[in-house]
Amino acid sequence: MTSKKLALSMATITMGAAVVTLWAQSPKRIPTSDCSLDVDSTVVIQLPQGSNQQSIELKSDPAQKPTVRTDAENVTGKSMKTTFVSLTQEGTLNGKKLISGLHSNIPTTGLVTNVVHALDEEAKQGKGVMKGGRHHFDMYMQYTLDPGGPGEMKFYNKKPIRVEATIDSTRPSGAVYKSSAGSVPLFDLNSPNRQVATLISMENRLQR
Repeated sequence: MTSKKLALSMATITMGAAVVTLWAQSPKRIPTSDCSLDVDSTVVIQLPQGSNQQSIELKSDPAQKPTVRTDAENVTGKSMKTTFVSLTQEGTLNGKKLISGLHSNIPTTGLVTNVVHALDEEAKQGKGVMKGGRHHFDMYMQYTLDPGGPGEMKFYNKKPIRVEATIDSTRPSGAVYKSSAGSVPLFDLNSPNRQVATLISMENRLQR
């Protein structure tokens, strides 16, 4: 092979490799984002211990939308860490107001795994660069029954309440997160060793 033919062959190989490299590049990293959506929840609680289970509907205040922060994607692990920044809801238990909120000292964090990237065409339509993943949260909640009243009681969970859902974006409106950890004991905030209730299940529904 002459030197000219050899150079041409090498150039062709180099160009081919460049094309292959271009196609093999990883999708763009999904950036950090905040998502604020109304959340309706159903929790089943046994209060006091030994009593019948009660299903409670909780709604967030539209003026103070719950917010989740999603960290930038870990491309190697195809995952994203998440943090519940704010969540306050109200409902009724035994005829008294019940306020549900995030525990002030124990963060509620989560993880999106098996992240699937959207195609360029989908991203251009406003769907973002993520189109699928499995998301879980370890919820640490604090409940206040009859706030400011004579029967005020505050209780919380020490064991995380894990809720999970399959999501289609970093703003997964319509997703339903269901608890998967079984029943979780709830303790008196002022007497942390005294169990006062049991949370049987939790379902969080992100509104559209």
